[in-house]
Amino acid sequence: GKSIFTQALSHLVNAIQLDGKKVDFSDRFLFQAVNLETKLIVFDDADKKFDFQGLFHRTTGSFSFERKNQHSIDIPFTDSPKFAITTNHTLKGEGFSFERRQFILEFGNFYGVERKPVDVHGGMLFEEWSSVEWNSFYNFAVFCLQTYLKEGLTESKVKNYQTKKLYDSVGREFSEWVETALEFNKEYERDLLLDDFKMATGLDNVDSRKFVTNIKRWSEIQGFSFNSEKAGRRDYRDGKTYVKVKKT
Repeated sequence: GKSIFTQALSHLVNAIQLDGKKVDFSDRFLFQAVNLETKLIVFDDADKKFDFQGLFHRTTGSFSFERKNQHSIDIPFTDSPKFAITTNHTLKGEGFSFERRQFILEFGNFYGVERKPVDVHGGMLFEEWSSVEWNSFYNFAVFCLQTYLKEGLTESKVKNYQTKKLYDSVGREFSEWVETALEFNKEYERDLLLDDFKMATGLDNVDSRKFVTNIKRWSEIQGFSFNSEKAGRRDYRDGKTYVKVKKT
């Protein structure tokens, strides 16, 4: 469904496609196929190493690119192309800076090896359409555009993506442990909590810094706030570190 979706968009706006597995944002000529008419850049089938941070300044500012033996071109933000990333993995990075630049769409497995589009629709999508089918497609696209202009982006449930992101970031075992071991708004002594984790999971080679980092990642992905306080406060004179997860 992901590729069909971006293919559909390419019939509505000027788009180019790049191999998501081979993207190198340090390559000066990565976007040399872009022109002033390009409105969408698709990174197709990106792997887990895809560096989303490489798009940070390109999603909030002007878009600059180079072509070999030519001067660089700078497109103002208002006219710069948008990005679409298709992937079976989660995107690296947590926090507001990443989330505000992303809009996640989760696709199901309606189409597959045993149920191809040609079997469902009686022909190849886009390639074997009659004028009536093309007209229906464009009418639906206009309806979607009208809905967006009226209501804005509609958030979709991405439960599977969030779960997968948790497991990719902190591991399934850690995620399942923290869900049952921690109470919200309760302060825990870090070292005692780490001992509890080691006892529950049998994992002994986890240092305290990584342990706290994983709790923080888990909290951010789940949309909770995290607080880690070191001793030095008046009410904690024992030289210990305390952690707390809050529901926001």
